[in-house]
Amino acid sequence: MTTGLKVIKSISMTDAMLVGTSVPETDHPVYSAATTYANGARVILNHKIYESVQDGNTGKDPLTTDGWWSRVSPTNRWKPFDLSSTTRLQLTGPAYYEIKPNTAVSAVMFIDCDGLSNIRVRLIEDGVTHYDSSHLMRPTPSTSSWYAWTFEQRAPRSRLVVQDLPARPRATLRVDFEITSSAGYIGTLAFGRAYVLGEGVQYGARVGVQDFSRKERNEYGEMELIRRGNAKTMSLQITVDNDKLDSTDMLLSSLTGTPCLWIGTSRFSALSLWGVFTNWNYTVAYYDQTDLSVEVEEFV
Repeated sequence: MTTGLKVIKSISMTDAMLVGTSVPETDHPVYSAATTYANGARVILNHKIYESVQDGNTGKDPLTTDGWWSRVSPTNRWKPFDLSSTTRLQLTGPAYYEIKPNTAVSAVMFIDCDGLSNIRVRLIEDGVTHYDSSHLMRPTPSTSSWYAWTFEQRAPRSRLVVQDLPARPRATLRVDFEITSSAGYIGTLAFGRAYVLGEGVQYGARVGVQDFSRKERNEYGEMELIRRGNAKTMSLQITVDNDKLDSTDMLLSSLTGTPCLWIGTSRFSALSLWGVFTNWNYTVAYYDQTDLSVEVEEFV
């Protein structure tokens, strides 16, 4: 493969960054210390939903009191920012977010989308639009032949990565969503900067799936299956010039525990993974080149 490993490092979302949205935060009542909550009652506190696990729950702060509350999930408004695609924002109509990262971002990512017809991305600074692009999300066939458009089943577009944002550290990032029917979903909305590791990803990349389903045979030899989630894995070998080895080492160290979009090549979407690396090591194989091994696991 002819290009290096592209990594889009996500920036953590904060309250201060969210300067506008049309998505309400009315999933449940806001927590009040003066209210008595029954077992099963749900409240909102700090953009998270908590459920009471006991009756007579009065004055027990969900953040500081053990044994009285169970954390359920982020609120619908904040679900796309918890970086997990298993908690998805649900939309019932057109919606927008306005985010001010206060730093330059070169990419914005939308992961595990469903039911969307269009996503519009803009960078606006002092009332001036410096970037504006719209992207159709409707299902399309796998190829562009007349037969595919006429007869083949069309796969929904579940991911969008916009990578050509200009460097405008003072700009507001605005994203607008349109849905196809009664509901649309976004698993992850992330933004950050793109980096390139190495000079080229070597052939021999490996992609697999770690299945967490439970599979056991009973006393009669019949298979009993309990379906659970799964996570994709990806292993890549990258060639790195030795004059960039120190900077590559520093970049990899900064990515520890940070969800990123890892793009092995733009040719295959299968070699693109939203996740964290589980291992990396390198071998200084030659005077001027090093072989870098990276293993990535999907963030779910």
